Amino acid sequence: MKKRILALLMAMVMVISLLPLTAQAGELDNGLVYQVYEDHVTITSYKGDEGKLVIPEKIEGKPVTIIHPSAFQFVSLTSLTVPGTVSIIYNSNFTGSHIENLILSEGVASISQGAFSYSNISSIYLPSSIINIYSDAFYKSSSLTEILVSADNPYFTSCDGVLYNKSMTTISAVPCAKSGTLTIPATVTRIANNNLEYCTVLSDYYVEEGNMQFASLDGILYSNDMTHLLRCPIPREAVIIPNGVTTIGNDPSGYYNNATAFDNCVNLTSITFGPDVSSIGQYSFEGCSSLSNINVSSDNTFFTSSDNILYTKDMSTLVFCPMSREGHFRIPAEVTAIGEYAFDNCLLLNSVTFPGNINSIGACAFYHCNDLETVYFEGNAPKFGKDAFAKQYYNGDNDVLTAYYPSGDPTWTDDVMQNYGNQITWAPYNPNN
Repeated sequence: MKKRILALLMAMVMVISLLPLTAQAGELDNGLVYQVYEDHVTITSYKGDEGKLVIPEKIEGKPVTIIHPSAFQFVSLTSLTVPGTVSIIYNSNFTGSHIENLILSEGVASISQGAFSYSNISSIYLPSSIINIYSDAFYKSSSLTEILVSADNPYFTSCDGVLYNKSMTTISAVPCAKSGTLTIPATVTRIANNNLEYCTVLSDYYVEEGNMQFASLDGILYSNDMTHLLRCPIPREAVIIPNGVTTIGNDPSGYYNNATAFDNCVNLTSITFGPDVSSIGQYSFEGCSSLSNINVSSDNTFFTSSDNILYTKDMSTLVFCPMSREGHFRIPAEVTAIGEYAFDNCLLLNSVTFPGNINSIGACAFYHCNDLETVYFEGNAPKFGKDAFAKQYYNGDNDVLTAYYPSGDPTWTDDVMQNYGNQITWAPYNPNN
């Protein structure tokens, strides 16, 4: 028994010895708040109002090695210098910050996922010591106009404010506030994820002659063989997809890591699909809030359009409804299936009627249709995909979708009448009245 107690006490001592010592908080005269540990200092927040701030390498004789994830969130500065003793810029270190110029000193080695996401940093300087940058480190940094890199950095370089790997074969990050034309050098073979769909003022893409992976036409980015439309500039208002283009968004080669060809093209009002389009990426038109005209070449054997909605050629599947659709919508009688994400983000849609021959509703078919109040089914119960009616948010107990089904129809069982990502009240009715 004594041996067990002794062993337990020793184990407790070992655990306690592994715990960090209690930190001592402090604040510099300039408003920089920190915590001192046994072997380092962590910056926890900033309460000052200076225009320019230089974080010291040492505080109270100990190296400053960590910036707390929320230390500079929503802080406004004209300039901030981070010392080289901070080797890693962590996730959310500068999320939402208002810092015009951020300077990372020699010694900073890594920039983590989302480190500058949603920030208002306009310019950032990367030292030669940077060896790793996550592709979405600058996610939705809407004010970022340039990324500058030390000429001595062995892993990265910049050209015209755009971040590349050293050999300029990969575009690692495009500043969201870069304007005008993005020139893609002949050496580039890959464009990293989350780089172009938030460049709101970028008007054109131009691919230099000799590039073996990409091509451009009328300012739009394509695969080199012109079969894949990869990215449309956000300010574009109307697009006619040329002959020979078979795929919108998806790039099976993986050289352009995104499927969102028109994502966030809020000014796009009209699109015409050419005769050869046969595949459309799932999120290709997400955020196209002004799109109201969808046309398809009569020679296209895969798709057609009716009332500005995209269907398969035989009208059996509803593929895509633009976000601008509002009020009530009755699914055409020929339709038997609703595709996945078909009505994604149709925020103005209030009610939908499904004809009797509908047999399947795809996963997330009505995803984020937050104003959808009533749906009417006129026939047998279809097969529902996961989260078919999922909402982005709820407005309390009164925010309920009412689904009406034919009374007396035995296919409408309790197993069928689920919530599908929403709060659904199921009610019988007579579709013939």
